[in-house]
Amino acid sequence: MKTVEIPENWTGKEATVVHDFLADMMEAIWERYDDEMIEVLQREEDDPADRLDCLEPEDRFDDEIPF
Repeated sequence: MKTVEIPENWTGKEATVVHDFLADMMEAIWERYDDEMIEVLQREEDDPADRLDCLEPEDRFDDEIPF
């Protein structure tokens, strides 16, 4: 997952408006794509290797095992 940088100078009202907008977006996306999203989540649950596809190469755990 990528880190999103947000402005440090938002007012409380601005932060609340953005938060509410994102909450509304999440709800709308879920209402529209719930079946498709459930399918994806179930596949990821069945095959944990699929979850690595969302990681950036530098975030992957490919360190040499010390034993």
